[in-house]
Amino acid sequence: MPPPVEKSNEEEDEEGEEKPKQTVAPKVRELPDVDIYEKPKFGNEDVETSVMELQKILKEKLKGKNIEEKYMAYNDLGTAYYRLFKFDKAELCHHQHLQLAKPSASALALASKRPPNKKEEMIALTNLGCVYQAKREFELALQTFKKAYDIAEELDENASQARILNNMSNIYEANFDFESAVECLKSRMEFMHEVGDINGSIKTSAALGSLFILLGDIRESIMHFENAVIGLRMKIVKAQQDEFEANAQPPEGGEDMIDNDAYYDKGVA
Repeated sequence: MPPPVEKSNEEEDEEGEEKPKQTVAPKVRELPDVDIYEKPKFGNEDVETSVMELQKILKEKLKGKNIEEKYMAYNDLGTAYYRLFKFDKAELCHHQHLQLAKPSASALALASKRPPNKKEEMIALTNLGCVYQAKREFELALQTFKKAYDIAEELDENASQARILNNMSNIYEANFDFESAVECLKSRMEFMHEVGDINGSIKTSAALGSLFILLGDIRESIMHFENAVIGLRMKIVKAQQDEFEANAQPPEGGEDMIDNDAYYDKGVA
């Protein structure tokens, strides 16, 4: 589990007595005032053509009734804007994706009796978290990732949980909260072991090694770097085994040939 994001409203005075809770009205965040259909100007004709094609696809899909295609169209255009560092436009696309996945937030959607799509909600929230992180709105990013994580946990989406934990760890590290970053990565490592992801385990071990250096725990750091090296060796051995099996010659005769489907396909008895 990731470390809690929410902060307590209770405070203590100098004598250790609790002060009464202060009710603070939630801050309403306005969406960026941008046009996602604006003609792109990136100084690269190929990139501009690709973005215009995604804009065209979104317009077409919004006229149709296939909700899955609408999800994908918003996601694809938002992802393109994100990779092109147009974070305001990316935010707007992913926000619209989220609203489609959460029909309860819309009176019009309620009338259509369309059920919410938890997986699409998780995807949209994760993408929004990445946008907020890129815009250095770290607290909002953590809150958004936490919502996405809770849905991923509910859906038993281990790979998604691992990715979200990695994003949260990066934010904690950027804000010098190394203990929380370590907690996220340790939880991520559990998922890597469950699914047998060697690459993910190697990267997580190396990241933990770096964090423990920052925490001044050299012994713990060395242990995680050693685990990363062990993982790399396992990866090399696995690659060598795969190459050997791919290049191995089939047997020329004997009982093993009976189990060869091609042997029977050729009609040889």
